[in-house]
Amino acid sequence: MTANQSPKSFMMICNYVASFLDHSWSKSISQFQDRDSICVTSKYQIPKEELDNKLVINDSQYRLKYSTKLHSILPKSGNEVCENEALSRPQLREPLQFHFTGYSIWLELEEESFDFDLSRSISKVSQELDLLPIPCPHVTAIYGMTHISPEDVVKKWNLEVKSSIKSWPELLPSGLIVDIEKADIDGGTMDMAWAEISYKNSVEHELKLDALHDIFFENTENETKKMRPPWKPHLSLAYDNPDNSILSLHYINSLICKEPTLTKTRKVKNISLWSTWGRMTEWKLLDRCTLDDHKPNYKNS
Repeated sequence: MTANQSPKSFMMICNYVASFLDHSWSKSISQFQDRDSICVTSKYQIPKEELDNKLVINDSQYRLKYSTKLHSILPKSGNEVCENEALSRPQLREPLQFHFTGYSIWLELEEESFDFDLSRSISKVSQELDLLPIPCPHVTAIYGMTHISPEDVVKKWNLEVKSSIKSWPELLPSGLIVDIEKADIDGGTMDMAWAEISYKNSVEHELKLDALHDIFFENTENETKKMRPPWKPHLSLAYDNPDNSILSLHYINSLICKEPTLTKTRKVKNISLWSTWGRMTEWKLLDRCTLDDHKPNYKNS
């Protein structure tokens, strides 16, 4: 599907198949084989009754309870929906227990022309599955910088990032992932389950990442800057605790079917600096900068 096609033309092949073992969801990946379909593959077939028991969604109840609220707020500010959700809603499931670290650089994608579909989807997943919402739809450029002081990270941001990072290449969706990671198991560093939209990497993207790493890691004595792995751009729709996670590929596929614009190519609107120390409810936005091509009266010379 091209960026200019109507969402109505988005034909999705939903083979609701996922890894299932001992009543826990395991790694499941779907790839956008082309822009017209999603193909889900796995070596495990889930019994239909098990699928229905775990994953049935009451759409009519959702529309009655949440739709009016969301559509009245989203046109004003898409990000505010997710930022305020955690403080306004009682939590029934155990909130995400993982403690994050460091300072992080986020890319915030343009969503106004898609009726704030990213913010709406994150809020919808949070409401329907009773999960803490991610504070802001984003693709992480750098996560968890612990080698730098609060003063230095803000100084580098103000003096170097704002003056040198003026644009970012578009992001093309490449697939969906629902996965579980546990620290110290198979190279894992976090204890969480998550669902994401994956995006394609490119040489142009890597050059931008190099520029950011040159800024924040230029005086480090270790090999962090030189040894960084290739970027894996993705936008997480939800986080959950890894044990008995409610997240599933079936549910995320159903979300994509209802929000087909999530598969659109995205421009990066803002770059932002966050303190991601502690649990997700403790994250703090330190600053946000709009990229040049999204500023009012910008002309591409």
